[in-house]
Amino acid sequence: MPNLNFNRMNVTATTEQVNAVKAALQAINTNLPFLTGLTPEERSTL
Repeated sequence: MPNLNFNRMNVTATTEQVNAVKAALQAINTNLPFLTGLTPEERSTL
């Protein structure tokens, strides 16, 4: 699979999009705090 090293996307996120994603991630961390400390094994079983 030699094509794995090539970035085929040319996308620029707006400030509003970045802020929306950051807010969404913060909401997840706020509403599901028990997911933050999961081990890799625990994550793989979800």
